[in-house]
Amino acid sequence: EADEYTVSKLDSSESRAKAITVTYTDRSGQEPVEYKTVFTVTVSEESYGITGHVTGEDGEGVENVTVNLYEGSDITTADLAGTIKTDGEGAYGFNDLSKGTYSVELPAIDGYKQQDAKIIEISGGNVRDINFQLEEKDGWKIKIKSMPVKTEYRTGQQLDLTGLKVSFYKNGVEERQLE
Repeated sequence: EADEYTVSKLDSSESRAKAITVTYTDRSGQEPVEYKTVFTVTVSEESYGITGHVTGEDGEGVENVTVNLYEGSDITTADLAGTIKTDGEGAYGFNDLSKGTYSVELPAIDGYKQQDAKIIEISGGNVRDINFQLEEKDGWKIKIKSMPVKTEYRTGQQLDLTGLKVSFYKNGVEERQLE
């Protein structure tokens, strides 16, 4: 006959840590002896998530961009609740969040305009499509308009620039194509 133990019931009516008692009564001796141990479980509200993408000006996902999550609507006073990097497709996600107000922010990125934080209210469901599109800072820059025809080489081959077109931009406006 197997020894049996009992476990107290879980009252999950409110969010907080709860003690669960495990009791075993040893009846092998003349008098029964009761042994108890306790472990703790946590009861929490239903959890939610915030997801989105970070894209470049071309609409393609940007990998390895830091995304910050704050509890509250003012990131200057709110607590940092999490930090994550975008994946290879520019996607990010924060999980296990309770109902409430959050702010999602991209910290300053060299070469790009600072993005405004986005304020999100979680009120009973997941929040999707909190997206950011990176915009290059105004100023002088060069851009490749078309890649060279040949982009793969074997050891010892010379670079062939046929088809390469590069332009010079000022404040987002093409000034001239470079020769």
